[in-house]
Amino acid sequence: MSTSPANLGLYLKHGEHCLFPTDSSAEDIARNVIRLMDDAAPARRLGENGRDFVRRYLSRDKSAARAEAFYQRLSGDEGGRG
Repeated sequence: MSTSPANLGLYLKHGEHCLFPTDSSAEDIARNVIRLMDDAAPARRLGENGRDFVRRYLSRDKSAARAEAFYQRLSGDEGGRG
């Protein structure tokens, strides 16, 4: 469940990795949670896809590599360590 498609929402897909409520109201969020509690198959699929997304794009190694590349670009040293 995500309350806003901002930031990660640029990459996450509604119904594949998460559920975005249509209006971010408490009622809409509750409706999505109840939907997942009532039907284990979509909940399981979203959970598996969400974990896969995190492993692929948000792991510690991936985040560190992106941060290092960013700072290298800032410093003008795009050739790597050395």
